[in-house]
Amino acid sequence: MNRQKVILYVEDQPLKTRIKMLEDEGYKIIVARDGTASLDCLRKESIDLILLDIMMPPGDKLNIENAREGFATGVVFTREIKMHDEWKDIPIIVITANPDRDVERELTELGVSKYFKKPVTQSELEEAIKECLEGKSDA
Repeated sequence: MNRQKVILYVEDQPLKTRIKMLEDEGYKIIVARDGTASLDCLRKESIDLILLDIMMPPGDKLNIENAREGFATGVVFTREIKMHDEWKDIPIIVITANPDRDVERELTELGVSKYFKKPVTQSELEEAIKECLEGKSDA
């Protein structure tokens, strides 16, 4: 029997319509509003995919000494994920309202799966999620 796929939605202002759309597609959605809550979720849950807004509050567990206009939180969070063996293969889809080429380049080098500039359509997001989850085991 297939386990329900779990998406960690990291967004300080989550869209209820996006959450409902993902739930209607059969995903379990866990919302985290900052970097600390996100790390706590990763420690407690078996996450299949991360949907990440790079402009989020850090919380108290992310070391954000060199924050650049708020972008650093998403970059530091991504770095943190990629440094842990148990999390490094979790696909990350970034959605941002404030695109920055340097940040996009850095996130791509860190290994994010997809990078979208808002607005992103429901069909674009659904397709990206399905593509990222293809081939992941249902362990």
